[in-house]
Amino acid sequence: DDDDDDDDRGRGERSRSAHVVLVVPLQKKSSSSPGLRPLRARVRVDPRRAAPPQEEEEEDPRRRAPLPAGRREDDDVDVLVKLFEAEGARCVVASIDDFYLPHGELASLAARHADNPLLQGRGNPGTHDAQLMRATLEALASPAPLVRVPRYDKAAHDGAGDRRPHAEWLAVEGCPVDVVILEGWCLGFRPVVHNNNNNNNNTTGDEEDDLLAQKKNVSASASALRVVDAFLRADLASVYDLFDAFVALHVRDAGVVYRWREEAEAVRRAAGRGAMTPDEVVAFVDRYMPLYEQYLGPLYATDLVPGHTLHITIDADRAPVDARSSPPPSTP
Repeated sequence: DDDDDDDDRGRGERSRSAHVVLVVPLQKKSSSSPGLRPLRARVRVDPRRAAPPQEEEEEDPRRRAPLPAGRREDDDVDVLVKLFEAEGARCVVASIDDFYLPHGELASLAARHADNPLLQGRGNPGTHDAQLMRATLEALASPAPLVRVPRYDKAAHDGAGDRRPHAEWLAVEGCPVDVVILEGWCLGFRPVVHNNNNNNNNTTGDEEDDLLAQKKNVSASASALRVVDAFLRADLASVYDLFDAFVALHVRDAGVVYRWREEAEAVRRAAGRGAMTPDEVVAFVDRYMPLYEQYLGPLYATDLVPGHTLHITIDADRAPVDARSSPPPSTP
């Protein structure tokens, strides 16, 4: 699910099977050559040193700015930042959660699709501003004196969420940066039904529904998934060409997300902070599970960025148990 933010329910334990994407700027311009100069980072992860996540301490605002809101210092994204910084690389971190539509647009989206439970709130494809996401990623990779990265307040409007004012967005000076890390729970999901114009696919609506119901355990109607699949194709999947590397965290059973979400809420309840009830947790995660069921299998079985994809399997306690990397692309 999307909630792992200090402004949101779930600030404590990590709550999701997240996917981390490294977007490395395609060009580093110099006076002598405007061409490609790839950043080479050597990152080694020893699973034996992995420890279960601890309850989060209050963040020091002096170090908070370059990190996504609410991340722990030992979080996987933060570890990547430290590893790249050790290589002398300057990193900026963003989450797809930061690119949710403003509150009014989310409400309008829900009203237009009133019969689709998957779009009655933020989270699934269709609830993000993909144009803003792409423009921000491209700006961070291009020469610019200042780029602002949006931030989202998930506590606004009684938890419905809203985009923060522009003045509160993360200010990044002196672009391009060396590495942009973009993380998000559904990054890497690829549409089942392709654009007919681009793929010479004459699939009918009924056949599309069959494709989207190909798994017997998919818990949402095919018609509801079909709408979200179209948003996935038009929005999130449209930024994948910017990715230079991809890291996917695998779970053997996506149902563990219910437990992780409840653990996060229990931490907040014990601390006297606003939190969902156990029944609200189930209802909240229910909106995400159909996409896990539909798209996780293909995500785990393929490499989003050929030759530059790392798959890490974690157990129910979030400890890494296996890892594999994609084979390098063949050269002609």
